[in-house]
Amino acid sequence: MSNIQQIPLANILKTIASQHDERTDFHTLGEQAQRDVAVTTALELIRSYSNNSLTLNSHLQNLSRYADEIQNALKLNNN
Repeated sequence: MSNIQQIPLANILKTIASQHDERTDFHTLGEQAQRDVAVTTALELIRSYSNNSLTLNSHLQNLSRYADEIQNALKLNNN
């Protein structure tokens, strides 16, 4: 099990969001654009934490969940 699987993604995102006081333009985007940003971010995280095909497959199976958590964290940070 990789380190990213041991740490809930929501905790990582909350930590990152708490370190930034600035609002982003995320809240001005439409639903599809917000989802695109969340999926792209999730894919970048997966790419950076997947060191072999087994962890890559495992992360890709969780892509939707990761994107959901990222999208929710970005919405919370922009309210």
